[in-house]
Parts: sequence; C-alpha cells; structure tokens
Amino acid sequence: MHKVFSLTFSPRKAGWLFGCFATFWGCSAPETAQVERAFDLPAFFQAEQKRLDALSIQVLKTVEVNGRLAAYNTDTIRWADELALPASLDLNKPAWIGKYREERVSTGNEKTLRYFPTDQNIPLRFAEVRLDAEGRLQSAEGYRTESSLITETSVHWWYYPDSLYRIMGTERLRGLQPNRYSVEGRLVGSSR
Repeated sequence: MHKVFSLTFSPRKAGWLFGCFATFWGCSAPETAQVERAFDLPAFFQAEQKRLDALSIQVLKTVEVNGRLAAYNTDTIRWADELALPASLDLNKPAWIGKYREERVSTGNEKTLRYFPTDQNIPLRFAEVRLDAEGRLQSAEGYRTESSLITETSVHWWYYPDSLYRIMGTERLRGLQPNRYSVEGRLVGSSR
C-alpha cells in the first residue's frame, strides 16, 4: 500500500512552514542602506531662537521695501518670527531626498557643506553651512525660488551667529512690478 501525500494544510503545518520561511528570509534579508542626512537647519534655528530669546540683545535692524528704508535699535526681537525663513529650509524632507547633491569641503579647521539641486522642481537653488572644528555653525546661507501661476518669489538669506542675519527677497505677481525687500539685523551687544 502506498502512502499518498496530502496537500491540505492544517494550522500546525502552516505554522511550521511560516517558521521556515521567516527563518530563511530573516537570515538573508538585505541590509537597508543608511541615507546620510544633510545638516539639520530647522533644528539648529529652533535651538538658536530659544537661545536668543533667553538673552537680552540689542539689535540694529534695517528694513527696506521697494527703496524705502527704516533703521532702528531694538531689544524686543521675536526670534521665532525673525528666523522663520532660514528655519524653513529643511534639506531632509522626504520629498527632497535624492533631488540635490552635497559637496563637502574641509579647509584647516573649517568644514563647508554646500547643497545644489539636481531636480529643478524643488525650490532650493543653493545652501551652504560652514562649521568649525567642533562642529559649531559659523555661518549659513540659503537661496530658494518658487513660482506658481500667479506669483514668483525668490529669497536669499545669510546667518552669522551672534553677529548678523540678512534676508533679501523679491515677490512678483505676474504682470505687475516686483516688490523687493530686505531685512538686516546686526547684533550689537547686550542691552543690560
């Protein structure tokens, strides 16, 4: 008499089969590639906003809109508002991964990270971060453009900790003259 192999699965057989497959796949699963992250500008600027809020710093602020200039000293800067634009440049957002290239340059005690778009559909045009030997930010710069059916905007900003920040931008409604503006803040010392 011949034994016939049964193709019906019992829960016990299914569990055994699943265990074999899980062991096989668990041992031979490829390692996921580690994606190198860009410098985290949003995290840096959020920490910087908190740090500057805790200080009482005198700032010489200059604002220019379409050629009209105003300059004044103040110690009541809302840093979350003042640094919101640089803080919004998130090079690690999932939609941008793989759409820019990074250059790393080391000279002496300084490391420079530069980011350039490889996909013109992202608004980033240029970003640069300079770090000292301990990894502290010495300066940051960013340039971005965006356009829609109605508007075109471009913004270029610079930040030097405890020294200077500058934002220059242009906003244009299609068919109208552009609005040009700049904001500069020079940190001139403690107001205490």
